[in-house]
Amino acid sequence: MMRTLLLTTALLGVLSLPAIAQDSVPVRAGAHDTHTRVVFDWPASTPYKVTQSSPGQISVTFDSEGTLNTSAVTPDTVVSGITASGSTATINVTSGTTYRHFVVGNKVVLDIFKPGAEGKSSSSPASSKVTSPKVDAPVKEVAVAPPPPAKAAPEPVVPAGEKPDVAHAPPAANEGPAVAAHGVDPVEKNSIQSAMSEMAPHVITVSATESFGMAAFVHNGKLWVVTDRPTANVPPQIAGPEVSRFPAFQRVDIPAGGVAYNMIIPRGISPELRAEGGGLVWRLIIPTTRTEDKSVKLDRQFDSGQTIRGGTAFWPMTGVSKIIDMTDPDTGEAIKVATVSSSTQAIGDPLDFVDFSSLESVVGAAIIPKVDDLSVKFDPKGLSVTRPTGLAMSRDKDVGRRIMRTEMAHMDTQPQTTEDQAGMRRIFDFDRWMMGGLTALTDNERILKSTLSTKQPQDRAQDLLTLAKMSIANDRGQEALGYLSIAEDDLPALTDSPEYMALRGSAYALSGKHELAWKDFSNPALNDFGELGYWKAYTLAWLEDWAQAYKELPKTPDILAGYPKPLLEKMGVRLAEVALRGGDTNLAERILMLLERDRSTLKPWTIAGLDYLRGEAKRQNKDIEGARKLWDPLVEGRDRFYRARSGLALTLLELQDGKINLDKAIDRLEGLRYAWRGDELEAQINYMLGRLYLDQNKYVKGFSILRDASTMALPDSNIGKEITGYMTSAYQDLIVQDKDLTPLDAATIYEEFKELTPPGEEGNAVIQRLAERLVEVDLLNRASALLQHQVDYRLQGSEKARVATRLAAIYLLDKNPRPAIAALDAAQAVYAADMAMPEATRKEHDRELALLRARALSKINRTEEAILLLNQFEPDPDINHLRADISWQAGLWEDAEEALQDLILDESLDPNRPLSLKQADLLLNRAVALNLAGNRVALANMRTQYQAVMDKTERGKMFEVITRPRKVASLADRETISSIVSEVDLFKDFLDTYRKSEESEVKPEAAAPATAPAPAAEPEKVSN
Repeated sequence: MMRTLLLTTALLGVLSLPAIAQDSVPVRAGAHDTHTRVVFDWPASTPYKVTQSSPGQISVTFDSEGTLNTSAVTPDTVVSGITASGSTATINVTSGTTYRHFVVGNKVVLDIFKPGAEGKSSSSPASSKVTSPKVDAPVKEVAVAPPPPAKAAPEPVVPAGEKPDVAHAPPAANEGPAVAAHGVDPVEKNSIQSAMSEMAPHVITVSATESFGMAAFVHNGKLWVVTDRPTANVPPQIAGPEVSRFPAFQRVDIPAGGVAYNMIIPRGISPELRAEGGGLVWRLIIPTTRTEDKSVKLDRQFDSGQTIRGGTAFWPMTGVSKIIDMTDPDTGEAIKVATVSSSTQAIGDPLDFVDFSSLESVVGAAIIPKVDDLSVKFDPKGLSVTRPTGLAMSRDKDVGRRIMRTEMAHMDTQPQTTEDQAGMRRIFDFDRWMMGGLTALTDNERILKSTLSTKQPQDRAQDLLTLAKMSIANDRGQEALGYLSIAEDDLPALTDSPEYMALRGSAYALSGKHELAWKDFSNPALNDFGELGYWKAYTLAWLEDWAQAYKELPKTPDILAGYPKPLLEKMGVRLAEVALRGGDTNLAERILMLLERDRSTLKPWTIAGLDYLRGEAKRQNKDIEGARKLWDPLVEGRDRFYRARSGLALTLLELQDGKINLDKAIDRLEGLRYAWRGDELEAQINYMLGRLYLDQNKYVKGFSILRDASTMALPDSNIGKEITGYMTSAYQDLIVQDKDLTPLDAATIYEEFKELTPPGEEGNAVIQRLAERLVEVDLLNRASALLQHQVDYRLQGSEKARVATRLAAIYLLDKNPRPAIAALDAAQAVYAADMAMPEATRKEHDRELALLRARALSKINRTEEAILLLNQFEPDPDINHLRADISWQAGLWEDAEEALQDLILDESLDPNRPLSLKQADLLLNRAVALNLAGNRVALANMRTQYQAVMDKTERGKMFEVITRPRKVASLADRETISSIVSEVDLFKDFLDTYRKSEESEVKPEAAAPATAPAPAAEPEKVSN
């Protein structure tokens, strides 16, 4: 058996994924017309500093531990090379260059400009800042924290108000609300969005020594900050890496009480804000991407019986502190501002009604009246806007239907398949299908369902497909399947559509019906849609076919990065593990980073999965302590799945390191057996436990647990095949090669786990080797039972004849002659039917069978048949031994002494030479036969001829007693003769050769165990 250290190393290979080089930070560089961009792709936000100690050298030092990997950097005319030492990079540049640096998510970007080219690159982000440091005054700039995790911005189910009765149109696809609000030229949209996407966040702080209420909103390209404290004299303060791009705030005094500040929003900077704080300190954060809409939603209220007017716009905002009337000095518009005490209270996106408009508000609310009698009031329940006769506004259901029709028309006119930047063909458009996200899903479903019964089948099927798309985008697979099923009933031809098959497959996958999902995804009509590779990999992972899953997984997460958070969270960890089991650490890290950006909003089990994979990454990267630090909390955590998985990984890790012994490891795994039930993890835990029991020489228990593990895994899964392969290998190793295992224990294991015996010749060799081991320790009845089954059911041809002959000999050794004769008959029938057998070989087989048959016949008192059978062959020592034995056993003493005389002659004895014990026994036995035959003359001659030489052997005294003259014989002499007669077995030596003669017949290569399957590169390989 393999030793503990080797075993645990193999076990960790079974459990672990390929090494995740998370602490190896990729560095890449790309040459542009005016500059070279160097990107440090950290897995998490990392403080850093940039210094330039000479005209030709720039250094970037990071505070986090990690190894910078510069292998992908290609020198150019600006950057001649990059060297790395730990977490410091030294960049050799052309003299006269300038540089700038900024943070994009977790990436640190350094642009190095050609002499005289700074600030001219159209590809550079508008938010970057060119830095021209002096050589004698090294620059040290520490990056601010990167932006918070980007969140999908759900579009409102009912966009802001209507005019008249038409909702304010939402921004176009992929265009943020700020861009739409400022009317950016579509030609410039891409460059502006690029700048926005790479810009680091900036923070606007408003504070005082006394608590105050505040409102913040966007109007006419300006950001307004209004406080309800007239004595506030400190303007808002801006902090961030590119403060110079922001103009100063301008103060506007409000006669009605309060102070307002406004600032023109720089071109190319998103006004999409999020707010924090309240009371004494308020913060407005300009993020890099749109954030989740957490604004207070409008509640349309109507007086009883009113159908046109009588409406009130009500926002359930608690904490409104004051309504302030102010005037925009640029336009002269009157604005009613509602200040609040907490940043959580805001009306959000702009609304446009017949009687008023609301402005985009990140804190509080700002209302522009269109009529003179508009009333804006607040109470502890919230903020209300109305008129004495009520507002003219549509009810929620009417607006919802109108918006839904607009959205559906938009969905119908958009192509269903596109290509991403890498040329991967897409088939899903989740950005449009979200239609407001989970918060809007119920209302959207109600609106669409309300008209289903009045529509024709074609139109009803279209609405049902829209409902299915919304459900899939929001991770509602079961609901989507219901809608798709009804759509099929209305329009059966849908089932032939590739897009429909893709939709149904994704719904199956989200619902846990993975076999059905794979059936849809495998349709050849979908082969051209690269996006489905994510879904195929996700489905195969659940089917535990990790190798095929990695083959299907696209090698870039670009499309996945645009998935809605509900889908990304559901699929991300699984797809990352697929990449790791395929050894693609770069792809796995990129997928994990997509999840890490939203860590604060992820579900607890998703976070546990991330931490587990990060720990495995460190283990594979030889950072054992780092792995322990991540896994230890999981072992004590609340997530049972990752508690068990981390416990398994830690146990094997510490066993390999010698921190715990085999007994302690088994105790831990015994506890983990019940920590998680079902799926691959339970199979892995039992697999490892069974292997450890085998290493502890507890074979029956080990194989029993391994057998249980094999039944827990899916039949065609990798882990299932691996467990079965290992069991078969270990089983054969024990029975065929393990000298420490007693034959009796080997037989017990065989009887208990005989299903592990491989089929065919390999299995036959295993059984025959076990039988030989049993013969060696005289467990003849168990050995003969094994071989009898082979002769009866498993063997054919010459192999059957060979084993049948061997079986007959074992029966004779066990003094069981009748089944021996049956075995000899089976062998004889095979040989007789072989017409191609050479004559010399046939004679050899006939002689061997005749010797064994004659012995068996003699044991059932068929002496004459036995003698006649032997008389067919020329005398030789074996024939003479058997003839002597048969005559001896039958009391035919004259025949016996003649046969013994032939054996003595074969020995060519010399009375003048010392005798061997075998020769002395032959002389003694012939003397006994002569004595019992009454041939006193021959007996006297033997005494004269051999007494002197016999006296020098152990048999001398008995020879003297048996050959002494009759007149001096005594009763003791007869007793001596009788004891010799009963003990003599003249054919025993021949049969004893059968105890070991077959060992050479079982070829080692035939009996050798199958090699256990190598652990999958899950490199894991990771602990499940």
